[in-house]
Amino acid sequence: MNEQGMPFREPGLWASVWKLLRLRLLIQINGFRRAKLRTKIALIFGVFGVLAFLGFVLFLSMALLQFLRSPELARYTGDLAAVLEAFPVMLVSVSAVGILVTGFGVLLQALYLAGDMDFLMSAPIPIRAVFIAKLVQAVLPNFGILCLFTLPLLFGLGASGGYHVLFYPLTVLVLVALTLAAASLAGLLVMVAARFVPARRLAEVLGFVVGTAVFAFSQGSRYFNFEVNPDQMHSLLRVVERFDQPWSPLAWAGHGLIALGKGNWPEAGGLLAAAILVTGGVFFAALALSERLYFTGWSRMQNNRRRRLPAGPEQSAAGERGRVTQKLGGMIPAYIRAILVKDWLSYRRDLRNLSRLITPLILGV
Repeated sequence: MNEQGMPFREPGLWASVWKLLRLRLLIQINGFRRAKLRTKIALIFGVFGVLAFLGFVLFLSMALLQFLRSPELARYTGDLAAVLEAFPVMLVSVSAVGILVTGFGVLLQALYLAGDMDFLMSAPIPIRAVFIAKLVQAVLPNFGILCLFTLPLLFGLGASGGYHVLFYPLTVLVLVALTLAAASLAGLLVMVAARFVPARRLAEVLGFVVGTAVFAFSQGSRYFNFEVNPDQMHSLLRVVERFDQPWSPLAWAGHGLIALGKGNWPEAGGLLAAAILVTGGVFFAALALSERLYFTGWSRMQNNRRRRLPAGPEQSAAGERGRVTQKLGGMIPAYIRAILVKDWLSYRRDLRNLSRLITPLILGV
């Protein structure tokens, strides 16, 4: 009951989501208004640079697709019509998988390591609305980066092939639907992982693994053979067709977009409707599970404390090892030994320190 004696009505889901997103947008706008003049100029030039990059990728994709359709190339590689038909399927599949992979890390930070969770969880809004708003805020930057490459290529395919004008807005709609479905699955994976491993420790391990993978790839790329002959190019183009699996909703979305561009309305409507229904079902099923797991997982993370272990044989064995280490360390000066012990304890306590070693190793090698 409120002050007027009226019963309290919980705000709607989408109204709460819009309120959270609008407040976040207002924070960004106010931050831009209060920024220094140098920062404003840099942001404006950055926006124009992104737009110029989009135009360049669009022009380059149109030229490349026209080259792939040329009869001169067909003399060496054969007919590439099937490859071009599977090209949207590959782009849609890569975008969805990329959001699923990259979304794990960003959603871990947004859902469990953000500083505003105490305020949001105590606000009179549905928990599901908090999850949706956090999901959109976290995935939006990665989605924008993927669109820098995916949308110009798909739009270039449509422009070079003379596709229908409805191809362009529905391409954006399909990418948004697939992004939400993939991000919701990534959010569920984060919640399941956070129930067994502390969120901060999980973020440290994830950063260390990603940094190690980048280091290994950067050092191993020097041994790759980048010389491509016509046979290898033909095999590389045929790899695109492997993304075309008849049971995959991602393939349904890609073929539906192609059929829409060519004006095949019944096929386009059936495939796109099936793909959107499946992705929508995945998204709302993830929301239903998230409403149960999100609050309990967050509460467990807040209450997670390191328990004291009882004294036992393991601690006595550790004491024996400590005495042996003390005898061996007597040969090292005390101040050097203190620095080594301090560094070892700090590195063992926080795995992010190990990931910071990767950059010096890359520069050294």
